[in-house]
Amino acid sequence: MTERAGGSDVGAIETVARNVDGEWRLFWRQMVLLACRRRLRAAVGAPEGAPGGTRGLALFALPRRLKDGRRNAYRIARLKDKLGTRSMASGEILLEGAVAYLVGDPEAGLKQMMEQVNLSRLSHGVRAAP
Repeated sequence: MTERAGGSDVGAIETVARNVDGEWRLFWRQMVLLACRRRLRAAVGAPEGAPGGTRGLALFALPRRLKDGRRNAYRIARLKDKLGTRSMASGEILLEGAVAYLVGDPEAGLKQMMEQVNLSRLSHGVRAAP
């Protein structure tokens, strides 16, 4: 959800979402928090012409493979060396016009993403309770 340019200021994300012939495509570097090797992940990006800051961020579903079986247009640049959940590797991916699917309201992407993050944290906490 964050990237080098944005750091903790998510509104400064430089990932651009372009609508190319009716299909959303993402460009730039995106720091994926978890599961960068999964089949489908959530990503935030700023559609061209959107307002600045977090209000201009939209939520996208980013598949690893396209409907015809080809790999999507992104590369894993590096995996982060970390302790803990190695099976859900965190890493940096390079978005090279990757096909993505808009999820919900394009001006509520960060809110939608944070709802998912909070639900995930709640789920992990409940499952860890004795």
